[in-house]
Amino acid sequence: MKGEGVKCEHCSKPNHTKETCWDLHGKPPKWKSRFPRPKGREPRANQSGIEEEAGVFSGTPAFSKEQLGQLFKLFQSTQFTTSAPATSSSSLAQQGHNPHPSAFNSISPALHWIVDSGAIDHMTGSSSLFLSYSPCAGNKKIRIADGSLSPIAGKGSIAVSKTLTLHNVLHVPNLSCNLLSVSQLIRDVHCRVNFFLDHCQFQDSDSGTMIGSAREKGGLYYFEPTHSHGQAQHSSLELNPSTDNIMLLHRRLGHPSLSYLKQMFSSLIKSTNLVELNCEACQFAKHHRTSFPSQSYKASTPFSLVHSDVWGPFNIHTISGKKWFVTFIDDHTRMSWVYLLGDKSEVAPTFKNFFYMVQTQFQTNIKVLRSDNGKEYVNQLLGEFFQTHGVIHQSSCVQTPQQNGVAERKNRHLLEVARSLMFTTSVPKYLWGEAILTATYLINRMPSRILNFKSPSLLFHECFPTSHLISELQPRVFGCTVVVHKRDRDKLEPRAIKCVFVGYSPSQKGYKCFDPQTRRFFVTMDATFFESEAYFSLGQTPLEDSFLQSVPQ
Repeated sequence: MKGEGVKCEHCSKPNHTKETCWDLHGKPPKWKSRFPRPKGREPRANQSGIEEEAGVFSGTPAFSKEQLGQLFKLFQSTQFTTSAPATSSSSLAQQGHNPHPSAFNSISPALHWIVDSGAIDHMTGSSSLFLSYSPCAGNKKIRIADGSLSPIAGKGSIAVSKTLTLHNVLHVPNLSCNLLSVSQLIRDVHCRVNFFLDHCQFQDSDSGTMIGSAREKGGLYYFEPTHSHGQAQHSSLELNPSTDNIMLLHRRLGHPSLSYLKQMFSSLIKSTNLVELNCEACQFAKHHRTSFPSQSYKASTPFSLVHSDVWGPFNIHTISGKKWFVTFIDDHTRMSWVYLLGDKSEVAPTFKNFFYMVQTQFQTNIKVLRSDNGKEYVNQLLGEFFQTHGVIHQSSCVQTPQQNGVAERKNRHLLEVARSLMFTTSVPKYLWGEAILTATYLINRMPSRILNFKSPSLLFHECFPTSHLISELQPRVFGCTVVVHKRDRDKLEPRAIKCVFVGYSPSQKGYKCFDPQTRRFFVTMDATFFESEAYFSLGQTPLEDSFLQSVPQ
């Protein structure tokens, strides 16, 4: 006989090898059981569907009388009331209907999943199982086995095993068991389900790999979990080393969108579920209301249109006494320039310097400046300059910031990134100016969806390939501890000083480091970074108050 004397290394069963093991590769497509199904017995499952409050259910339950009786006993412990917790219900095994209580009695009832071929959606009554959750409208209801309507509180994702996560699972608080919908599982996971007398198997439709199984107990099929609920919640975030690398890159690059990271590091992130990654600093820094629609991007030429806006004043001055900043954004490349200001009256001379820099470095002129109608732009000084150099000034209408949307959204993006940088490492507020400049540096080098995932600096370099204004340094975590080589020292003094990393120099190829003890800045390449160690401890900024007292108001 073929395979006689051979023993599988995986399941330890005879007459086959690991390469043909059904547990790993599934049964052959044309395999048929040698034991025919007994007549008169047809396993069926509960039929359920979502209804509006005024809806009418016209179907009939798909369970046999025996199965309905067992399912009613399963529901009796809660009596379908919201006052009884869903986790207090008993499974069939615990009520005495399971003649073999071995494995099921060792598992919490909240983890039992009944395979239901008649259910339209996955359902559970336990809110503690969800990895992610969103509430539903109060008028959504579902008809359960006894014919009553039960409200749907929300839906989300639940990990039922190491290899299987269910999405769009309905939370029905009055439900005392967990239902795994066969139809929804087939749609979401692209698998096939094979039912047998004492078990059923879930196999990948393409490879035939086994992704799960269920055991028949008392006429119902129970999904067999491979780990506990606590492991399901935390394994993907704590035990996966690639997740740590992704979040380190996320912090290094100024907390960009994870979808952008997927475009940049597809090989690292392709096997990671981005939904399970969460950055608390991004939630606090970037949370905002729904934005208004923006106009589509229209490519032109560099500096034919420049957007500008002023932000401030901030109630805390920077180290150099600044409390405003002005942005200039090239519409074609979306390259941004940010300048810190001590007062709004400095906008006019700052724009003039920017205009002459563009003329000298790129041999072109700014043709149109688009801004709001603030007095810092609409004044005699700038008006005469615009007229002399042929610059058209387009200002938005009163109380209509949407007309200056590019600059408004850029300021919001800058502040979101700056807040993320500061919150992550507890950087004190007097360094907000350095955080804004660092955010500008990083945003200019991150891919943009509006540029077909090209970065502004790359597109700008394509337009001006001979320009040397854009420096490239390896990004570092803002606010981390950095040890800077000390030059002025005697033979017995330390050869380095401990500083905080605060950005990148625009005029030198080096990292900007700040020593809060001496209040000195250093621009150097002779630095050792400790990116996992924040310089400032959480909630403690002892030098902030004393430092601000010395800043000129």
